[in-house]
Amino acid sequence: LEFRIAENSPVSGITLEKLDLKNNTLVACINRFGQIITPRGSDTILPGDNVIVVTTNKGFADIQDILR
Repeated sequence: LEFRIAENSPVSGITLEKLDLKNNTLVACINRFGQIITPRGSDTILPGDNVIVVTTNKGFADIQDILR
């Protein structure tokens, strides 16, 4: 799944290691204005990023759906 991060997104500005992700959910890639970032725990999702999420869960319509 791919999501564009809005200014008011609940995942924005928080390091990946501090996000409480649902089980079986992986932030696989962050595209920041054409720069591809392979995310690590210390990386942060910022407004304007395109984020690729891999999951076995269904029904994710927005980036906030990856959170518990």
